[in-house]
Amino acid sequence: MSEPARHLHDPYATHQPVLYVALLRTEGPVIEFGCGYGSTPLLHRVCKRHGRKLTTLENNRDWLDRFSEYATDWHQFVHATDWQTVLADIVGQPYGLAFVDQAPFEARHATILTVKDTARFVVLHDCDYFPEHGLFGKPLAWINGTRDRGHRIYDDVFKHWQEFFPLEPWPYPPSGPPTLLASNFEPCDWEIDFEKFRHEDDFI
Repeated sequence: MSEPARHLHDPYATHQPVLYVALLRTEGPVIEFGCGYGSTPLLHRVCKRHGRKLTTLENNRDWLDRFSEYATDWHQFVHATDWQTVLADIVGQPYGLAFVDQAPFEARHATILTVKDTARFVVLHDCDYFPEHGLFGKPLAWINGTRDRGHRIYDDVFKHWQEFFPLEPWPYPPSGPPTLLASNFEPCDWEIDFEKFRHEDDFI
């Protein structure tokens, strides 16, 4: 019997269904900011299958070393000792998909501003943090439990966007962290059925 998918029980992996569908619906190189068990193996597997280049950037050397076995000629790992320097190096580079999930949150903010006009699609984990802390976006209503997810807008950064929340019930109060799918090029009005991805082997 297969294992339950990480997005059902791990707050660091609630983005998995969005990331997987975004991979299938995009083309071109992929860049990952912050590696993790909920993203790096998945990105590696899908990019290998479709012949896409993948770059993973991580500022924590110990964390980066956990995934060193995935390094190949088409999957590059970069130790981001300084996010500002790394971001300056990738300004203007086109990507089919950028996944943003690194630490600290301020680095995610800087990353969004760097890739928003060159990455075709962006997937941002824990997106509610940014409007609620005045970094970008605007909170119109606060999250208040799993049945009241509030309302946020991200029009100041993206032309197209959609938030996705984890399946209920979810053990992370008051609600599992939402994931943002965003683009300044194409609509993001995708239907993503989280129910289809309840097991690890659903992500193939």
